[in-house]
Amino acid sequence: RLGRLTLQVSRDLRADRSADLLRPIIVLHHDAYFHNSDIDRPYHAQHSRTMSGELAEVYAERAGTSSAGAFSGWVLSSLAANMWSPSNVGGSADLFYRTFLVDPGNKTALRGLAVAHESAGDYDKAIEYLMLALRQEPGDPGLLLRLALCQLRRDEGTADTVEPVLAKLAREGKPDWIRSVAYQELGRLYMTADDAEKAAILIREGLEALPGDQQLSLQLAVI
Repeated sequence: RLGRLTLQVSRDLRADRSADLLRPIIVLHHDAYFHNSDIDRPYHAQHSRTMSGELAEVYAERAGTSSAGAFSGWVLSSLAANMWSPSNVGGSADLFYRTFLVDPGNKTALRGLAVAHESAGDYDKAIEYLMLALRQEPGDPGLLLRLALCQLRRDEGTADTVEPVLAKLAREGKPDWIRSVAYQELGRLYMTADDAEKAAILIREGLEALPGDQQLSLQLAVI
């Protein structure tokens, strides 16, 4: 009954062009989505997700202010992040893109779109979104790591450009998982260049900095 009632209220609000009155309805559906997901009511959750997403877009367009765009972007990116899973990258990426349209500076959307395109092997598009994200968060180690890896996978000829970035992240990056991945990728880079000795020295350095790291231990054994 609540679903039918809020649907009717939403239609009425759309008809009378009352932008600000949409906000509580949007929040109601946003919170109802998470609640219904938690108690395993997929139909109700889907309804609330659809309503909150569509109304957020209507609100951003109707209000036409940066604060309205930021609010709507928060709603859409929140839904997208909660939907994210390896089996549902497309559905989540669609919501991240809708977030980007209403709030182009949304950090979560830019990261989500970059990862989605990277997962699909579209490195050019992933790099485009990573560059936009780095304008919002200059020097962010996670973004720099993803950018370096996307550049390397798109074109192995960028190895000389990427190597110093990975080396800096390996030695100075935070948190530790970023350092670990940077060490691993540098090791692969050296192995690709048939320099097993340099790769082994590097991975040993990584294990001294990150003792007990299983990925680095395995990589050293392989080398």
